[in-house]
Amino acid sequence: MPPDHSAAGALLFDLAGALAASGWEVWIAGTRTDPAAAEREDLDGVRFVRSQAPRISKASLASRALALPGTWLAMLRAVRACPQPDILVTMTDPPLSVCAGALLARRAKCPHVHWSQDLYPQVAAAAGVLNPRGAACRAMEYLATACLRDCAAVIAVGRCMQECLARAGVASTLITNWSRIAPLDTPPPADGFRILYSGNLGRAHDFEGLRSAAALTGSHAGGVTWTVCGDGPQSASIGEGIERIPPVTWDQFPALLASAHAHLITLRSEFDGLVVPSKLYDAAASGRPIIFAGPKASECARAIEENAIGLVVPDRDGPALAKAAATLAADPARYKTLCAAAREFGAKSRINPTAFDSVLRLFP
Repeated sequence: MPPDHSAAGALLFDLAGALAASGWEVWIAGTRTDPAAAEREDLDGVRFVRSQAPRISKASLASRALALPGTWLAMLRAVRACPQPDILVTMTDPPLSVCAGALLARRAKCPHVHWSQDLYPQVAAAAGVLNPRGAACRAMEYLATACLRDCAAVIAVGRCMQECLARAGVASTLITNWSRIAPLDTPPPADGFRILYSGNLGRAHDFEGLRSAAALTGSHAGGVTWTVCGDGPQSASIGEGIERIPPVTWDQFPALLASAHAHLITLRSEFDGLVVPSKLYDAAASGRPIIFAGPKASECARAIEENAIGLVVPDRDGPALAKAAATLAADPARYKTLCAAAREFGAKSRINPTAFDSVLRLFP
């Protein structure tokens, strides 16, 4: 949540402001790693309570694991500083928040709604952090599933995630994420053909195919340039032939998106349904085609193909990714059509709190 610039925090801030505008009294309990961040703050009618938590290195699994108990304690301190809720909404970070939410909701005797951006501990197992057949992972999955089934409502952000939940016996409501920027009508740069990956360089995302595609095309061969903007656990493994730029602020984000000719989104197939990249909607709103390197069952792949806003290739397939880039660069007429379709899809994907509001109003 603000001042953090994570995608999930930004989406939460959008939704909270929209719900406050529609008449809800919204409190957000969270953590802060920067002591300069206000402990209490009112923004756009939303009341924030932040408790100091350990600083976490995104590049280190050990750092994240060691900081988790302190993060949980900080989160609980923030929750205790808020009034008793009439409805409790939990998100996915820190991991297994749904379990803490189940306990808090029982204590407050209120409905518990879980907004699932990721599925834990399955994500940790897919990343190799937990042994999926080990006792610890199986116990955590059993507990998380039981808590999800106990929720008054579970919000899934993609059809692929909804299907994963259904296989576990968890009913969910589909509310996809949205674009945080207004649709752009900025023409693409006149020179070259720049493909941009912007966002978290996390373990769920495929950069093997990107490295291979960059090696096949060369950094500027055929006018194609590959650019990565972001940080995360895979920052050091992006490789040669790929331009690197540091993360930008939200104010600078629309200009960054407009500076590209096309956008790249990646997802390793083992994370299908466990993670749904939210960058799809901002990328589309920039009026640029999208190349998705990942499983065809993902919400990203389905949205791209159903709305004809880009191309879908398998993850870890450098030749297919290089061919997709060359296809977009070599066909101006098709490229222009994809740009218009992406902008239209982005315009339809602006924040609409009505669906979420309707779910919350099911509970008196």
